[in-house]
Amino acid sequence: MGKIFKAGKYELPLGQKNYVMGILSMVPGQKDTEEPCLTTEAAVAKAWDMAAAGVDAIDINGQPENDERHLVPAEEELERVLPVLQALQEDEFSVPISVETRYASVAYACVQHGADIINDLGGFKDPAMIESVAVSPTCGCIVKHRGSGEGKDILEEIHNFFAHQVQTLNASGIDTTRICLAPGIGHGKTYEENLRILANTDKLRTDGCCLLMTASHKRVINAASGCSALDEQTTPGTIAADSIAQFFGIDIVRAHDVLDAVQASHVTQTIRQHRQ
Repeated sequence: MGKIFKAGKYELPLGQKNYVMGILSMVPGQKDTEEPCLTTEAAVAKAWDMAAAGVDAIDINGQPENDERHLVPAEEELERVLPVLQALQEDEFSVPISVETRYASVAYACVQHGADIINDLGGFKDPAMIESVAVSPTCGCIVKHRGSGEGKDILEEIHNFFAHQVQTLNASGIDTTRICLAPGIGHGKTYEENLRILANTDKLRTDGCCLLMTASHKRVINAASGCSALDEQTTPGTIAADSIAQFFGIDIVRAHDVLDAVQASHVTQTIRQHRQ
């Protein structure tokens, strides 16, 4: 039997398909020109649109990414994400639902309301976060690496972190098939470290666990393309980075631009199948 990633009531076979996880952001814009936070109804409609576009999972996000200055408390984050999760459950949504959070209390509430995956921004280093997911016999865990190699080899640093966290989760009753590992593009890493991760994803496989890439619209894409850090036209660069990562073994890419990501994923998968 091949390797799988168990995500709630779903099982994703590994090595047979490139998966796309669409980002469903419940974060209001930080600028006057940006859109306010989606209503629950609009978020549910967007989730169904992403499913129709071919995504294999969605990730509900209630915190600003890579912006510690605008973090909201757990209670406010839960007010953003839980109604969407509940509404999608009532609609019998057709793909796994992940919730990204750093709070154990948010994770626990979402697990109790049927979340298929918890995407922990803290990498499941908090025992309370582990306990919040361990209460479920099926909920998947996304373990994200944060920080740089601090003078050490970044690939070795990430691999050692992954191996330790897999053992820790196993000891808490969370089977390896429920664990997905994310090397954490950005999240405190240098430009060179991010590029090394993207260029060597095949070296990050740990204990047969699922691998997730989170390069979508990150600053490394701007820098590598030669664009200004303020340039938001990063979709082509993101597709290039994700496609390379998929070609070398990443199982899932987390994407903002789902139509582009799904098409690129299909093409990358087809080309890889014909590699001699």
